Amino acid sequence: MEKLEIVLKEIEDHIQFHEQVNQSISQVSVGWQLEHLMLVINNVVATMKNSDPKAYKFVYKPVRLYVMLKGKIPRGKGKAPKGVVPPEEEKRTIENLKAQLAITRNSIQKLTKLHKKQFFKHPLFGNMRRNAAIKFLGIHSNHHLAIVKDILG
Repeated sequence: MEKLEIVLKEIEDHIQFHEQVNQSISQVSVGWQLEHLMLVINNVVATMKNSDPKAYKFVYKPVRLYVMLKGKIPRGKGKAPKGVVPPEEEKRTIENLKAQLAITRNSIQKLTKLHKKQFFKHPLFGNMRRNAAIKFLGIHSNHHLAIVKDILG
């Protein structure tokens, strides 16, 4: 959980650069990257909160094993599901991103209170229980924060 607290601090530190874009790194802005990673955290926690631990079924997924062992997501290999793609037409503001950050802080607090057998279904990695989900959220967040740092140079 400490890693996710560090993620929150990094998001907060980078919000001021939300309009920055570097087309050679990413087609989307710093704000889009930050909003996306917060949407992922919030959606994962909400899904897990409503999950039935008895419905969990493990399915071996080599891509999951690779990412979880390496601790990195290869760039340009994935596509975000519609539910966690920030709307393009909406103008991102510092205020909007800070409001989203407050929601994300709350989500992370809820995550610590979930039962260890609660889970969510990742589109590529399959079902992930709480502890695996926490690790995944750290890896995913760091992936997008690395892109942000590269955009900013």
